[in-house]
Amino acid sequence: MRAEADKIGFISDPKLVPRIRQLVEADTAQPYLDAEEIATSLQGRYPEYARKKRRAFVQLVQRALDRLGNDPAARFDRT
Repeated sequence: MRAEADKIGFISDPKLVPRIRQLVEADTAQPYLDAEEIATSLQGRYPEYARKKRRAFVQLVQRALDRLGNDPAARFDRT
């Protein structure tokens, strides 16, 4: 289990990357979302993220976006 979690890189929250994917796929009005916008949206939707310190959470979201690719809109098929 540990090796699989290390591969993902988000041991503390395995739901973060799928939630970011869901958010990016659902928001077709915006061609690009940055870490600040995604963090704001996630903190508004999920109470467990609202309890996290803002700066640390934005950095965590940025790491997730870096892992997915620099342009999350290009990473997902939004057609």
